Amino acid sequence: MAVFRLASMLTVCAVMVCGCKKTSAGAPPEGASAGAATSALVKVNKYGYAVFCDVAAGANGALHAVFTDAPEYGKAPYLYYATSSDHGATWSDPKNLSDDESGFPVGFCKVAVDGKGRVYAIWKYVMDHGMEGPGGNGGGELCFRCLDGGTWSKTVRLNKLPHACFSYFVASDAHGSPNIVWSQPALDAVNQQYALVTPSIADLVNQATLDGGAMPAIRGVIVPDPILNEQQLRARNLPPDYAHLNPKHDGLYNLRGYIAPDGRPHFIGENVDDKSLRHFDGRTLTTIYTPNPAVYASFNTFMEPASLLVDAAGQEHVIRMPEKPEIPCIRDYLLSGTISDPVPAIQVKDAGTGTVFDFSAFQGPGGHMVVLCGLSETEKIMPKQEDLYAVASEGKQQWNAPTAITDNTHSGTSTAGNGAVTVTTYQPRFASMCFDAQGHACILFVSEESKAFGVNTVSVTAGGRAVQGMIGGSTGTSSVMFRRL
Repeated sequence: MAVFRLASMLTVCAVMVCGCKKTSAGAPPEGASAGAATSALVKVNKYGYAVFCDVAAGANGALHAVFTDAPEYGKAPYLYYATSSDHGATWSDPKNLSDDESGFPVGFCKVAVDGKGRVYAIWKYVMDHGMEGPGGNGGGELCFRCLDGGTWSKTVRLNKLPHACFSYFVASDAHGSPNIVWSQPALDAVNQQYALVTPSIADLVNQATLDGGAMPAIRGVIVPDPILNEQQLRARNLPPDYAHLNPKHDGLYNLRGYIAPDGRPHFIGENVDDKSLRHFDGRTLTTIYTPNPAVYASFNTFMEPASLLVDAAGQEHVIRMPEKPEIPCIRDYLLSGTISDPVPAIQVKDAGTGTVFDFSAFQGPGGHMVVLCGLSETEKIMPKQEDLYAVASEGKQQWNAPTAITDNTHSGTSTAGNGAVTVTTYQPRFASMCFDAQGHACILFVSEESKAFGVNTVSVTAGGRAVQGMIGGSTGTSSVMFRRL
């Protein structure tokens, strides 16, 4: 019942509530606005330097949010937790979970609730926060804390090799237990070239099933062959050359997937070096797509990693942002050994204007799939009219009309009587979502507010000529915002 409400809700909101017409091929409907959503935007964070966020719902109706934020510019981001017991109308004061005096910044973060109602905050400390994305480009330490009976556990660090975790995803198994799957280099690879630990050699994939605040058992999902020394190579009639004495560059990042009923993870990931897309079916890793390397030369896929979702019929879908499409879009590919010809889940209306930003895809109950995407119909760079949209599907590569989550039409220019000019823009960035017990989509996202301002000035030169100019500057903040559809 709740799942049906969710599937129909996104369509009804887009088509009826805001008076929009359903359009073809996932294009945003004419006149889409925040009227498509049923609740007002609510700010969740305390400061103004948010980057990542995530939200989960408990069976008791509570909502749980984690996000990164910092009290001032230049400080390393911390991980904060907040909860709501009234469907997101109000939130508790943020609690800092990562302030261990290490000084390490927090990168990509997740939150999960298990079948016993315990809450898990999961994050990665990273050395280089500027090069970290949801797909995991920066090396770090993968950590979690568990909220059980009103008390948070101590921080548990999963990878024993410091700064050697790269990509990870979190998914619940058939028992409702959160599982973490992550990539890192093997110990012998790190010992071989510790100073050069990069995602290129992160070819060991591990899995851990969380059960409270204790250290879980770690299972190897993909385990690389050990690196042999010169004596071992000669015994096998292999040359002791560089290729055999050093780690292979089979590292994976951009891991995204789910846990099958047998407890095995199914996921896709990207080879760091050749950018090929790999698929793991629980037992075997195969290549399903290899792009043109020249096209990918400056395409940072770790900022918008592709996702692996499953529809109501059990069919796997790859949701990804194409490298060089005719029309900016997010595409849906059926996966059966190889990926099929795609259809757009969402796209701009005009190939000559507009673009998409910061997309993410989410698995819903009963095989429902949702894509969140920042989209501008007017500008390709520094858009003044970029909004966050949601599109949903039950499968068969059929996506409903997008629902606008934000309404940034009020971005614009204001002029004061003294000649001061202020230009304010709002842009959605990283977004996440969950489904509450009533089947409502609960969306948490980072909203950037940018203000550019200037004051007209008049001065007189030594020759008595009046010269007019402008003195100005700019400011920016990033807030974590919530909306329930």
